Amino acid sequence: MTGEPLILLTVRITAGFISSFLAIWIWSKTRDAAWLMIVLGTLFYFGDTLLWILDQVGIPVFSILTVNGISLIRLLTAVLPFIFFSIGFIIFLIRKRWY
Repeated sequence: MTGEPLILLTVRITAGFISSFLAIWIWSKTRDAAWLMIVLGTLFYFGDTLLWILDQVGIPVFSILTVNGISLIRLLTAVLPFIFFSIGFIIFLIRKRWY
């Protein structure tokens, strides 16, 4: 793997690692529900990035359960971050009454 895919892979893993490290650090400092949802979303997004990288380098991620030929693990890691982000934003808006 050379060129653009290697650069993209390096940037994604580095940015994902930094954001996950900071998310875990924030998790240990706060007990705010909205922030915890954002942290969980970040961690699941990094998990999706790791699965993408495994796919790019040719390491198959086996899953017993599939939905329309798509691994359930890949499907969940692709959708769960945005669900957690949405929940966190909703909690924040409800708490601040900015709706």
